[in-house]
Amino acid sequence: MLSLHRAPALLAVLFVLSLPFMSPAVTAADGVTSLDPAGLEQVLANGKYSLIEFGGKRCIPCKAMQPKLYNLSVTHRDKLNVFNVYMDEQPDLLRKYKIQLIPTQVLFNRQGVEVYRHVGLWDDDDMHQQLKKLGVVK
Repeated sequence: MLSLHRAPALLAVLFVLSLPFMSPAVTAADGVTSLDPAGLEQVLANGKYSLIEFGGKRCIPCKAMQPKLYNLSVTHRDKLNVFNVYMDEQPDLLRKYKIQLIPTQVLFNRQGVEVYRHVGLWDDDDMHQQLKKLGVVK
């Protein structure tokens, strides 16, 4: 029989066990993959706008950006590439692009030239407004 003084602990355990089902993790299969230097070079040369987030796998704000990036990649896949570059895997790319804080989102035009940079957690409305202002989305 379950005693009442243990019920809150049991509820907490059940809640924690249900978390993966409530908010699934974004994986490479979902479309937001990480790039190495050669992959980044190919993406920037493919003639589409590219939004690259420079971040870290253990960075909490970077993790919070993943669903936003995934939604953006799905909604605008015909106009926009969306990828990650992780600092622990590609420190040379972070130095090359002078990334000092993470997450940093960098937007590149169709010619692969940086046109906009945002540092930190990017609000959905602000992100869409900036992409609209730059002519990436309608």
